[in-house]
Amino acid sequence: MAEFHEDIIQKLPRQSAEKVRALIEAKDLAYGGLRLAMSAVEDCRRRLEQAEANAQLHIQQLPRTRPHGAEERALEPVKRLRAELDRVTATHDRARSAWEKFHYLEALREWTVTHFSSGGQLAHDPLPPAKLAKAETPRQALARIRADIEHIETAWDDAQSAPMPIDELKTEMAATVDAIAARGAPSIDPRIRNGDPAKIHQELRLDIVNGNKIGTGGSDFFVWLMRDELIKKLNAQVDTMKVDGALSDSDREKLFSELADRRLELERTEESLIVAAAKEGMVIDRRLDADPRAILEVVETFDGEPS
Repeated sequence: MAEFHEDIIQKLPRQSAEKVRALIEAKDLAYGGLRLAMSAVEDCRRRLEQAEANAQLHIQQLPRTRPHGAEERALEPVKRLRAELDRVTATHDRARSAWEKFHYLEALREWTVTHFSSGGQLAHDPLPPAKLAKAETPRQALARIRADIEHIETAWDDAQSAPMPIDELKTEMAATVDAIAARGAPSIDPRIRNGDPAKIHQELRLDIVNGNKIGTGGSDFFVWLMRDELIKKLNAQVDTMKVDGALSDSDREKLFSELADRRLELERTEESLIVAAAKEGMVIDRRLDADPRAILEVVETFDGEPS
């Protein structure tokens, strides 16, 4: 995980800088716990390997007529250490999970560096008050907000894959055909006296030289020649299609803007709940893809823009 250096933190608004330092301190404490857990696992494995070697040596030295249960007694330390290894490994896994939950700080750092490098500034934007519905716990409120965020993501995906309205689809197809036809339109030169003033031979040329194609073989020319018929057939094919949930480019961009604003609003409410819960001693993990603006409690500004 890359470091969130102080030279970047100092560019943040005071409240945001203090918050980032506190988050980094919590991450470092989690990493310290992970290091201790790793050390405990390594120590236990060493002791287990030694115990296994000692047990095997002891078993080999037992008399041929060994007492009943002698092998089991020799292996008892091994059994205890294996159980201990299971426990410290589980502790290590929990410690690693706790540390990895701070990986959102990497995205936070990258976003902040990118914003400042593009000439942007950040102003403090206080979070909304954390409000709970009647008889609702903070975790229940958070689950409700996160469900709303998932709905926003689904709506975004739906808008991203939404088809164009029929009229716009026809316009786009006609524009594509016209662009190809423009390349294939013959250039007539009345000064040419060798029988091909429209340069049709040149339009139809297709040679292979050293494996490379020269010319189009008339593909663009035939699109120009059949332009009206081609568009007519394409439009006829579109007229048979059923297009549900169509969005024009302008309506799609407007919806994207509305969804982005609504998502940020929800994420700021989410962060408000997390902060309020932390003040009560309740730890709630942040999502790894949480919006940096919500966590930092900032609004973006750029040079020349009103703050």
